[in-house]
Amino acid sequence: MIEQFSADMLLPYRPRTPEAAVDDGVDVEILRRFVRTQQVHWSDAFGREGYAALMRECVNAVVPLRPLPVRRVDGLAAELDTNGYVSLGPVLTDRQVEEVVAYLRTRPCYAGHHVFVPDAGTPPLRLGGEAERNRFTSYSREDLMLAPHLVELATSPTVVDLATRHLGCLPSFYSLNSFWSFPGHGVADVGQQFHRDYDDFNFVSLFVCLTDVDETNGPHAYIRGTHRLNSFLNLWAAKRKNPGRLKPETVRIMDGTRPEKTFANRWAGYGIDWFWEDLFGDETDLIQGPAGTGFVTDVYGLHRGMPLTGDKPRLIVWIRFGLYANPGTESATRFSRARLGDRVGADPVTRYVTRLILDWAR
Repeated sequence: MIEQFSADMLLPYRPRTPEAAVDDGVDVEILRRFVRTQQVHWSDAFGREGYAALMRECVNAVVPLRPLPVRRVDGLAAELDTNGYVSLGPVLTDRQVEEVVAYLRTRPCYAGHHVFVPDAGTPPLRLGGEAERNRFTSYSREDLMLAPHLVELATSPTVVDLATRHLGCLPSFYSLNSFWSFPGHGVADVGQQFHRDYDDFNFVSLFVCLTDVDETNGPHAYIRGTHRLNSFLNLWAAKRKNPGRLKPETVRIMDGTRPEKTFANRWAGYGIDWFWEDLFGDETDLIQGPAGTGFVTDVYGLHRGMPLTGDKPRLIVWIRFGLYANPGTESATRFSRARLGDRVGADPVTRYVTRLILDWAR
């Protein structure tokens, strides 16, 4: 039971500053040990939120939460907490977008929507023919770290403060990914069907459109309120009480299903889009906009990138923040801080937030 554990029991000693946490790595080791001890799975909807609270307590015990500016992100954080996503408008200028895309066009990409899960045996690909033969292609961590403007955006005060407000503790920047979606590849595939992501007990993703996105080339679809157990249960109960125009098959499945069980992997979306579309069509928002548009989502909520129906590709980047060194960081090699020059500040907060991405010793 969660009540049996506390931060005091899990922290044999406490560095009092972010620098100490970075230098000796105590938070990473303790928090990893904590998760292995508890043997809880991310898809456990009831346990997840309780463990997120305990994890937050642990992090704040290691690195006390700093005061945040009152007005900078409060409204954004409230919308994110209520709906599961919030649109930020333009987060990169037109020129910055052009510079990022121009750089990435010179770099090799790899089949698959994430560099850690490429198609088996896929060699490096180039845009202009071979890359476009794949549904998705993505870029290496090294190339993304060296891309202009992305690291600066990830460590910007508004982004870090918004992640902090949502998580309730200083966030850990653990994932940077960018991938192309190309048209002409038939029915929806991974990422283009409603699903949940299970990286951490609580985490958020900043998405940035690097191409113009409209209804024909992969807008982000998000089902409001499905990121929190209570709000999801309320939505489910309301639909069950007043089924309205729901299909008989949808009602039959609802009658035979405990709603909290739909947080498990087999209900994470893949292959049952028709059910979620019928059940929560009115709660589904499409997020789109010109290149440079940013939005933050709690990707534990049901979401997908819509299949491309036109002839324009989509390029998007995600920047993810979690509570600690979650499994999404296990295979990541930290990038040398020295190679970034002065692009990232060396203040204590930035050092802590980036410790899983950057190697501050070299």
